Amino acid sequence: MVLLENVKKSFSGKLLFSIPQLSLDRGFTCLSGASGCGKTTLGRIICGLEKPDTGIISGVDGSSVVLFQESRLLPSLSAYDNAAVICRTDESKRLSRELLTRLFFTEDDMKKLPSELSGGMARRVSIVRALVFASENKGTFALLDEPFTGLDPETRKAASDLIKEHLSERAVLVISHDEEEHELLGGKTIAFSSLFDPNGQI
Repeated sequence: MVLLENVKKSFSGKLLFSIPQLSLDRGFTCLSGASGCGKTTLGRIICGLEKPDTGIISGVDGSSVVLFQESRLLPSLSAYDNAAVICRTDESKRLSRELLTRLFFTEDDMKKLPSELSGGMARRVSIVRALVFASENKGTFALLDEPFTGLDPETRKAASDLIKEHLSERAVLVISHDEEEHELLGGKTIAFSSLFDPNGQI
């Protein structure tokens, strides 16, 4: 379990959020809320990519898996090489190819550069890269920020199945505005505003 206690974050002297307590059990927790309210910042804080102003975060051990909002592909590498760029073993490289195939990539698709991919294809590559990273690294937490952007219903279902296969042993925080995505992954849904300090400090 990942536990947050008294976590606060401000920008330019303005309090963004104050969260007395939040526990994330193993499995999927979907966080909903308006754009710009601080959901991504909270996820980055849990991963250790940003520091809170105050607070304690416990239970985040090993390597966190992070799927950013942007696909963040390397422009000079093919789709396959982007998916496998973090691989340390031949087994992981085979897994990269297998997962791309399960997300409807052909051999020709795998050879394409990011500039030749649609937004949805680039997203699928970034999902595979994150899952292959998870397969090689032990850890207790994963952050998926708008994981299914640009995917059609069939591909969303396929991607959600892969995510559940590879990340269900971690505490996974999913940031999404789409209730259908919450249903695909299961778990619980939390409104970001419900986490705020009840004393009206937000």
